[in-house]
Amino acid sequence: MPTTARTIAPLLRHRTSTTSWNQARRRTGSPRRLRRLLASTNRAKVVTMKKTTQCQSVASVTLLYPLLRASDLFPVAGVLDAAGLLGEERRESLAYRFYNEDLLLAHARERILFGWGTYGRNRVFDADGRDMVVSDGYWVLALGIAGLAGFIVSFGMLLWPVIWARRRLGSHGSKGDGPQLAGLALIVSLAAVDLIPNGLWAVYPYLLAGVLTRRLGELQPTSRDR
Repeated sequence: MPTTARTIAPLLRHRTSTTSWNQARRRTGSPRRLRRLLASTNRAKVVTMKKTTQCQSVASVTLLYPLLRASDLFPVAGVLDAAGLLGEERRESLAYRFYNEDLLLAHARERILFGWGTYGRNRVFDADGRDMVVSDGYWVLALGIAGLAGFIVSFGMLLWPVIWARRRLGSHGSKGDGPQLAGLALIVSLAAVDLIPNGLWAVYPYLLAGVLTRRLGELQPTSRDR
């Protein structure tokens, strides 16, 4: 543990006393320097908590949209009206996306638990055997191929470390890598929400999620986290 962290740790745990303050003064050399260290540490902790809060907000969107669409609770008409304000072409493009999602979702509900599997069985065909749908979002593909179980596993591996990061980093904001790990959690959450409108073209989101999970697990909990 660095000398700076050892110096201000008792103060950050709200156990400040005259003795600990005097010890910190002797180690840092002056009260002014100690106050600067405390201010810098508090700023790092604030930045960390802000980033993890943003991560949880993005993670909520990633989970809510598929659940609302699968249960027919998403306000499709309202979203289309809002898109129409940006132009009729935008509205038609979004309506076409919703139309294809509706077809895939109706087919996925027939085997909602474990899905249809691969070899195109998750897709919708007409009477002549022609593919009727254009799939965009990875979430609807995961739901159709592997069902609800596969969707939970696919997105759970991405979003669990993001949700876990807030609790772990909440008591490690004074660490030097706290803001960096919070930033990594934000990147993972943005990569997850990108799978709502787009497909999974590379596995780097899972690589980043694995790095985040490993590093969070290596953090040593303070007395408040034990």
